[in-house]
Amino acid sequence: MRACFPLLLLSLAACASSDDTGQVDLRDPRTVTSDTAGVARLVAGNNAFAWDLFRQVGGDDNLVLAPFTASVALGMSLAGAAGTTAEEMRQVLHADLNDAAWHEAHGALLQDLSGDHHRAYTLQAANRAWGQSGYPWKEAFTSVLADDYGAPLKEIDFQADPAAATAEINAWVSEQTEGRIPQIVPPGTLNQDTRLALASALYLYAAWVLPFADENTADRDFTLADGTQIQVPTMSRFDETWWYAGDFDATVVRLPYVEEELAFYVVLPPDPAGLPDVEATIDADRVEDWVLRIQDEERHADGLVLPRFSFRSAMDLPDVLSALGMPSAFDPALADFSGMADTEPTLHISHVLHEGWISVDEAGTEAGGATVEISENGDPVVLYCDHPFLFFLRDELSGAILFLGRVANPSASKS
Repeated sequence: MRACFPLLLLSLAACASSDDTGQVDLRDPRTVTSDTAGVARLVAGNNAFAWDLFRQVGGDDNLVLAPFTASVALGMSLAGAAGTTAEEMRQVLHADLNDAAWHEAHGALLQDLSGDHHRAYTLQAANRAWGQSGYPWKEAFTSVLADDYGAPLKEIDFQADPAAATAEINAWVSEQTEGRIPQIVPPGTLNQDTRLALASALYLYAAWVLPFADENTADRDFTLADGTQIQVPTMSRFDETWWYAGDFDATVVRLPYVEEELAFYVVLPPDPAGLPDVEATIDADRVEDWVLRIQDEERHADGLVLPRFSFRSAMDLPDVLSALGMPSAFDPALADFSGMADTEPTLHISHVLHEGWISVDEAGTEAGGATVEISENGDPVVLYCDHPFLFFLRDELSGAILFLGRVANPSASKS
């Protein structure tokens, strides 16, 4: 019987308390990893994969993804892939560096994101690998996990007690995400044939540079894609400048976090039913064009009205990744992970479990977004976030997209 390994992909973000907002002593910037060889090309490829993944997941409900963790977990598995399997994975991940440089660039970026930077926000990345005890793992594979991904292989006995292995992995995930993702691996997912589990976690806790006052939050109309109007708790602020860029089918506004090393971007179609057209054309190049135009202070608004929301998404990604162009990795007859162990190339990927959690409120957020109506004609420009929208959260130092998603209905929040 062929063995299999699941990749566990997860993400979390939480709001900072209002006590931390607006009372921050600015410190030296984080290390700029874009100066490290290969990181800029890695980030460009990861961002291209992020939007490919978003479009392929599709749907029209609330959605939060942490594509950076998917890139990292799949990157760890690529370290043991060969032949057609490896080539398909490189294409899907937009890995245009040689494998050694690509893994090293991941290591540099992970070190930046997970280091102890003594910032006014918390941003931490963590990886872990569990391998079947007594299995003939190749040193070339395990050294990449340890040296580049900070994930030394821990031996565990999946064969003797898969339930205990499930409990250990879930406990690690819960610890890395401050309890927000307590059970990413459902009971029965791991079994006696499991040989390897790779996990990548990302946690963010940040406050806005411009927090919203609690007393300004009130129930306002939010129009769903089908035209139905609902009432949702909505934040507002009218005493600051909000920089944005505009196209015929979308308006994009930037909300910076404290110290402005991370920012949250809202992608706003002009009407409630306009989101599918934006999603059909969004990609990494278009997003970077918006970012550059906002950095050039193309336009500014005098007010922002944004719904408060909290929800999670959980999914298993083999079908999505196969459709993107890497089916061999999931096919027991075709998968080639011979670089992982000194045994017949019988490993294949059985699960790519991905879970994200997001919360947006007056003090801060991990990610968020909104749609907008713009009122001009000489009056102050106010961005009204009152129908479905996209969002993405960007590390402004490296350019990496860390989180992205869709808010279709703020009242359908699930914590």
